[in-house]
Amino acid sequence: MAFEEFVYFGSLIHSLTGSTCDISRRSAITRAAMQSLENQIWRSRLAISRKLKLYNTCILPIFLYGSDCWAISKTDARRIDALDQWCLRMLLGIKWYQFVRNHDVRRLTKQPKLTAEIQSRRLILFEHIMCMDDNADAKRILLASPPADWRRHPGRPCTTSLSTVQQDLKQHHLTLPEAADLAQNRPLWRMTLRNLRVACQKRRRRRPNNRLFSKQPPTFPEENSINLDFDYKNKTERKRCKPTADRQLCSFCLIPLLLH
Repeated sequence: MAFEEFVYFGSLIHSLTGSTCDISRRSAITRAAMQSLENQIWRSRLAISRKLKLYNTCILPIFLYGSDCWAISKTDARRIDALDQWCLRMLLGIKWYQFVRNHDVRRLTKQPKLTAEIQSRRLILFEHIMCMDDNADAKRILLASPPADWRRHPGRPCTTSLSTVQQDLKQHHLTLPEAADLAQNRPLWRMTLRNLRVACQKRRRRRPNNRLFSKQPPTFPEENSINLDFDYKNKTERKRCKPTADRQLCSFCLIPLLLH
């Protein structure tokens, strides 16, 4: 009896030999975990730093389990970063109608991108494999070369774990043999990854264009209420008109008076 998919040690093994199904399954479990803590934790009066500690300790390990073996495509990377933004916005209590940019959320939380964390874990696993004995199966599979008479099937090649590692090394201007030699020295490899991570963060850091969030963190309205003095589309404070002898209040300024 053939199975199309099954769970093995917490990871979903699919007949398509890809990681998209496992990423979708992990995303669904992570969203359910975030929603289960929405009323008790994320909407509470805990400090943002305490919420971030709970997020990094209790939520991220649910999604990152087995992520160092994923073969991630560009579509999967966009889905992973979208999930990360959804979680952080729920943590901060940001609603969809407030038009807060992604880099502002990243600046407030000081959280690295989830794809960057997965890349770091993948390269650490590569280091562990390279430090194994030469006769180890994992190292032989990773460094094996195809036979001379082997021909690839027509069509676009599938994204594999090895191609993902090679793409990560290409971003750091390293080839697979050079990285294999460098990984033999574990302290040097860890220092190289740390320096490359810092360089990538500095290169990706952008100055926010929004003047409202340039000096102070954004303030959001209370739950189930809308601040009528705040223009969410233009992110500016609306100016109320003052009544005079010749002119009465406009209809917009009468709304809060009618509500009270």
